[in-house]
Amino acid sequence: MDKLLFVFFGLSFLLGCGGEEEDSLLRITNDADEDFRITQIRFLGHASNYLNIQHGESLTFDLSDGFSLGSSNMNIDITYTCDSQEWISIFVVNLNEGSTSSFDFVKCSSTADDCRSVCLE
Repeated sequence: MDKLLFVFFGLSFLLGCGGEEEDSLLRITNDADEDFRITQIRFLGHASNYLNIQHGESLTFDLSDGFSLGSSNMNIDITYTCDSQEWISIFVVNLNEGSTSSFDFVKCSSTADDCRSVCLE
């Protein structure tokens, strides 16, 4: 009887652990330069306000926490300051559901001196 219980609990543990899905994560890293500071990130009806993401820092969102991805493409609105002015850029990104999608917020190389020219890579 003890062996039967051991086998039952062993199988229950193995079956319970094998079916877990990976979390969908979104990570935004500020790799622009010291003049750029991310102050807000909005996507899927969610807004993270009053941020202060400096150069070299990042923020990770768990998209499996109540967010309905629907499709793999989504808009990300990033509000940032540069040269003491506030700017907003909108990006369309492709997410990999069940994994971490990482994007670097950078200055676009073609117009290196312009606060308006930022990209997500």
